[in-house]
Amino acid sequence: QVEELERPSWLQVAFDLNDDELVIAVDHDYLRRVVVNLVENAIQAMEPQATRVKSPSPATLTLRSRRESERLFLTIEDTGPGMSPEVLARVYEPLYSTKTYGVGLGLPTVKQIMESAGGGLEITSEPGCGTKVLLWLPLEIRRSGAA
Repeated sequence: QVEELERPSWLQVAFDLNDDELVIAVDHDYLRRVVVNLVENAIQAMEPQATRVKSPSPATLTLRSRRESERLFLTIEDTGPGMSPEVLARVYEPLYSTKTYGVGLGLPTVKQIMESAGGGLEITSEPGCGTKVLLWLPLEIRRSGAA
C-alpha cells in the first residue's frame, strides 16, 4: 500500500516487515486508510526541513511489522521535527491540526478505526527527534479441524 503513494525524491523509505502470512481481524481497506494517513502525515512533517537545505542525513520513513503472541504490531517512524508535549497531548482532539490546510480528522479517525478493530495505537515524539507511531491489531487465529 505504501508503494502506491507518491514518494518525494528527498525521502528514503526503509522496510523491516514480517513476511509471515498473517490474518488480521480488521477490514483491509480500513487498515490501508490508517497506514496511508500516517505515512502522509510523516511525509508532510519531514518535507519543510528536507526541502529547505540539503541535510547530511536524509529524511527517512521506516515501516516495521512484527508478530508478538496473538497481535500484529506495525510501526511507522519518521526523522521529522517531532512534536512538542503540548502538541502531542492534543493529537486526538477532533478538528485540532497544526497544518494550515488540515481539518484535524486524521488521527482521531485512525484511533477510532484501530479501537473498533480491537487494537490501538501509541504515538511517541520529541522535538528534533522525529515521531513514532505504534499500531497493534489482534490476529485471527485459524485452527484446523472441526469442533
